[in-house]
Amino acid sequence: MPRRVIFTRHFTLLVILMISIMGCDRETGDFQEFDWGLDQAPVNTTCLAPERSDTGFGIRIPKVFPGLSFFRPVLMLQGPHGDDLWYVLEQEGKISVFNKNNAVGNLKTFADIKKRVTYGGERGLLGMAFHPGFRDDRRVFISCTGDKNGKLTSIISSFEAAANGLSLKTATEKKILS
Repeated sequence: MPRRVIFTRHFTLLVILMISIMGCDRETGDFQEFDWGLDQAPVNTTCLAPERSDTGFGIRIPKVFPGLSFFRPVLMLQGPHGDDLWYVLEQEGKISVFNKNNAVGNLKTFADIKKRVTYGGERGLLGMAFHPGFRDDRRVFISCTGDKNGKLTSIISSFEAAANGLSLKTATEKKILS
């Protein structure tokens, strides 16, 4: 049985047990009523919500880089060497890099580790971090899920980045945790 199903069943039973214990008198087992919340709203004239807009509930999210598209992006982060380079992680194992000032047509593959990644649902390429001293230590740390002897495994690896920060040397992988 998958861990998620077992966890959900145990969690549900725990919640039911806690609710039943909290609502019973220890002596008689009778249900108790508790006073919850406030009898009246506190007076506060300094923290007021703005008037509702007449536009309804519609939310518009403008595309910052309309010329770019990604498959299941999970993370977007700036490079450690300035704010011009941006990195996008896609769940299946691809990491792209682009210059924010010229994003269209400037998308490059930073790393492609699809063969190492098991993805889908909450699995896949999950995170990336640059070494704090990246100018001198070109390591990049990656978190993903992969297959180890037929079992799904969380993996944290370090890789070395190229000097220009535009590619990752995938052959330099050192597994830190698996």
